[in-house]
Amino acid sequence: MCYSPEISTFTGANLLLAGVYCTTKAVKNNHRYIPLSFIPGAFGIQQLCEGLVWLGIHENNPNLSLAGAFGFLFFALFFWLWWIPLSIALIEKRKALKRAFAVMAMLGLIFGLMLYLPVVDPAEGQLTTTVARHSIQYHFNYLPLISTLPAPAWHIFYATIILVPLIASTSKELKAFGVCTTVAGIISYTVSYYAFISIWCISAAVMSVMLCVFFHRLKKE
Repeated sequence: MCYSPEISTFTGANLLLAGVYCTTKAVKNNHRYIPLSFIPGAFGIQQLCEGLVWLGIHENNPNLSLAGAFGFLFFALFFWLWWIPLSIALIEKRKALKRAFAVMAMLGLIFGLMLYLPVVDPAEGQLTTTVARHSIQYHFNYLPLISTLPAPAWHIFYATIILVPLIASTSKELKAFGVCTTVAGIISYTVSYYAFISIWCISAAVMSVMLCVFFHRLKKE
């Protein structure tokens, strides 16, 4: 996230509270929505991890920064790629879309592993973090998957797997969340390409609070 460990911690803590609310509503009303209800809380954990990155940088503690970066990128490069399409597949009533989202979740799982595992490979020692214009930059010396494709190609693939299930959902709230996250991604990429991962993730994290409205309206089945 941008600016400071205090803002990261504050945002993460509030997202955890939002996650508890959503999960409580899902447990009470419809268990199929439980995976979806974890999204705000997972974003909260992700932002708390980036808070550790900030602390490590401020305290000149590279081990702390690295631990926080591994946690942050677990979500950014791996978790969201399969968790979001899977969550939507579980609640989708249209069979064709349910199957399509399930396939996207499987592709996201494979793609995410190919992105994340090289980052945490101790033999590579390639992950570093720096501050650029009040935002965190994550530097990878070498990612085999990315080196085989132009950067825009895998960016589009990444965004498609995460955003299409949201935008194609029958829920107006989820559509709104998907559209807003898409717009935030485009703006982040255009204005702040130098720290795109960090800035888009915090934008999506804040907007995930919109899911509280969705779960507030969720009826018991």
